Amino acid sequence: MPGRFSVALPVVSRERIEETLAARWGLRGTFVPLNGERDLNFRVLVRGQPEGRSRVFKICNASEDASMLECQEQVLARMAALDGLEFPRVVPTVDGESRATIRTDDGGLHLCRLTSWVDGRLFSGVNPRGATLHRSLGQCIARVDQALQDFRHPALERRMPWDLCRAVEVLEAYRLPDTDPGREDLIAGFTTLYRDRVLTVSDTLRRGAIHNDANDNNILIGLPAGTNERVCGLIDFGDILYGWLVSDVAIACAYAMLDNDNPLDIAADIVAGYHEQHPLLPEEVGVVFPLACIRLCLSVCIAFHHQIVEPENSYLGIGTMSSWRMLEILSEVPPDYPTQLFRDRCGLRI
Repeated sequence: MPGRFSVALPVVSRERIEETLAARWGLRGTFVPLNGERDLNFRVLVRGQPEGRSRVFKICNASEDASMLECQEQVLARMAALDGLEFPRVVPTVDGESRATIRTDDGGLHLCRLTSWVDGRLFSGVNPRGATLHRSLGQCIARVDQALQDFRHPALERRMPWDLCRAVEVLEAYRLPDTDPGREDLIAGFTTLYRDRVLTVSDTLRRGAIHNDANDNNILIGLPAGTNERVCGLIDFGDILYGWLVSDVAIACAYAMLDNDNPLDIAADIVAGYHEQHPLLPEEVGVVFPLACIRLCLSVCIAFHHQIVEPENSYLGIGTMSSWRMLEILSEVPPDYPTQLFRDRCGLRI
């Protein structure tokens, strides 16, 4: 089974969080809860500083180890060199450490970390979105992948449910109940498409360190409101792994298509933006559509099982209905059409 992780969020009192921030980072302030799949996250409004100098305090899930946090810290250090894009930066403790530990209410010891707050509006809340913005998204993802091109770390070789390379294995492990045969058939159809169009060419797909979670709540658009033309940053490197390079652009397409009348046109602009910055191989362009579809399949199936374990965590179900609706729409698309559209938008000979 591909690394089922615990989704039970750590339980920590506000008093203990305040004590840890004061003792380890010398900070005091107020806390605003943030969404998280498996970690406990807060925006910290630091006392005596303007709102733009906020911090993000993360208390890691029990399954997270120091090696993965070290990997993420090295990645964020690389991201800091990318001009024109903003990413979280690690805020060291008063002792110069990149992370600390905090004891949860049940006595467990969890890793925790403080990072800078990145200003911007979430992609999920921005409307309207035009072709320029979608191309900007593709370019942003491409620049991240380029910056990680030669990055290696042992923690990247992880087994986790969000790894598109293991999609068939994951979907088998997170099967839906037999009570909804229509949705089971939908998943089965996209799994067949994935087997036929992705696994048959997997040896030709480039691999590398990838962000692996460019969903619409991790993409930031520039301020002020009304400036809807450019992606200004990317957050949450918690799902980073070593996988197919093309997975990143496919994941961005999957979430950007949700709740839109022209999903493939949107995806084509994202692919074209990526290709302009970091040219895709013809084989990679050919797997974007099935990979985007299989990502949405993973999203709905994993969410179903995680909500059983953690029903109070509303974040686990974000976008589920939208994903099902989009899967129904995409199931009607002739499988060769998206590749033709993407290649044409990229200026590639068909």
